[in-house]
Amino acid sequence: FTALCGAKIPASLDQQLDKLAEDDNAVRELGVDLILSGHMHRGFVTSSSEVRPDHRARGDIAIVHSGTATSNRGRKAEKGENSVNVLKIRAEGIEVMPFWFQEHVAGFVAREPINIRRSE
Repeated sequence: FTALCGAKIPASLDQQLDKLAEDDNAVRELGVDLILSGHMHRGFVTSSSEVRPDHRARGDIAIVHSGTATSNRGRKAEKGENSVNVLKIRAEGIEVMPFWFQEHVAGFVAREPINIRRSE
């Protein structure tokens, strides 16, 4: 797998997705299979074809967006929550395991894993 890790990216999801669309050709030329991003305090997993349906015929690039591990700045469903994603990279795909902090156990607890098949 080849991953592209975003540094500080635009603060709104719309801006972020527009930036991805602008950089789509360069990302594909580099052979990127996975985009890791953050800064929005919302964890999610999606794909380039979900973000840009008009690019679906070009193949999928997985997008994994980090949550908020150490502050209380979570957004939307994560407001006031802490979460992290742990990735297991394998030849056939990526397993993303979201962990959310649970006060009653004073630690992070795994949620349902999300499996991403590798694009051919």
